Amino acid sequence: MILEALFRLFFGLVDMFLGFLPDTDVHVDLSGLSAVSDFFGYANTFIDLNVVFACVGLALVVLNWSFFARIFNFVIRKIPFIG
Repeated sequence: MILEALFRLFFGLVDMFLGFLPDTDVHVDLSGLSAVSDFFGYANTFIDLNVVFACVGLALVVLNWSFFARIFNFVIRKIPFIG
């Protein structure tokens, strides 16, 4: 009950401060992406894009894994009693 009151107080203050910000209307024109969508539609006729996207995703995971593994090994080697 006390925790709930603290959360209400905190989020009430955040809401009050956000209320001071002016309202902005953002209009984004995405009509240029229709050509990209058409291209992927035509390419999907000849190549299964689900497989292509899965392969690209897997390649990104493997490349990033090796990068983070090298950083982890570097940090481990810098610790005196472990590396």
